[in-house]
Amino acid sequence: WRMFCRDTLLSPLSTIDADALEAFAWGSGSCGRLGTGSSDAAFAPQLLRHPTGEPFRFTKVACGARHSLAVAADGSLWTWGDNSGGQLLLGDRRCRLEPSRVEALSGVGVRAVDAAAGSAHSAVLCCEPDPVPV
Repeated sequence: WRMFCRDTLLSPLSTIDADALEAFAWGSGSCGRLGTGSSDAAFAPQLLRHPTGEPFRFTKVACGARHSLAVAADGSLWTWGDNSGGQLLLGDRRCRLEPSRVEALSGVGVRAVDAAAGSAHSAVLCCEPDPVPV
């Protein structure tokens, strides 16, 4: 499967660092690895959409063998695809067909700045949120 943002093609295990961009995916959709809301294969680029229907805007995308992670401009982390090893950090082992927000990071008061995905594991770099001006 493949994913791209703007003109950049991402193959599994690669990442992109750019301004917040729309993300597209295509290829095998088994276990939701494309993030399109379906487990069907896609033979043309499919835009990843937020549950509101708006396109997602990500600053980072990391593609593993069967799951993906993405960092949004606000520092939230979104994951989708195979979760058999808990690699989506969503508190269970269910596959996700579309991007799901990782609430575990906001629970510890950090925001994501980068992410990496292996074949069945994930890692994320975090920082403390910017202080709110008084």
